[in-house]
Amino acid sequence: MNEIIIGILSAIGGGSFAALVNFIANRKLVKKQTYKIDVETENIAIQSLRDTLEALRGEYKELSAEHEKLKKELAVLKREQSRLRKAIEKIQECENRNTCPVSIELQNIQKDTNSKIL
Repeated sequence: MNEIIIGILSAIGGGSFAALVNFIANRKLVKKQTYKIDVETENIAIQSLRDTLEALRGEYKELSAEHEKLKKELAVLKREQSRLRKAIEKIQECENRNTCPVSIELQNIQKDTNSKIL
């Protein structure tokens, strides 16, 4: 009977010792695997951020080019508006302003605009 009890205690004690040895041995392996997974995850995140940043840079370049194009177009429109304003101001000095088709058309436009506002 003592042999059975000793055998059971040895098995329990031996199993615990084996489990402890396995735990210690596997602890380093698990730590390395965890570190490797962490590094891989960080590399994936970094690559994802790089891809996103590159896409944003491309969009920024496109928008900058469009912005410059619109600035040039606005400058052209401002010059044209200034020339038109000067031409309209000179109509008042023209001796034929009462019969001038441009003057008459501008007066009609002004009348239409005033009637729509009211």
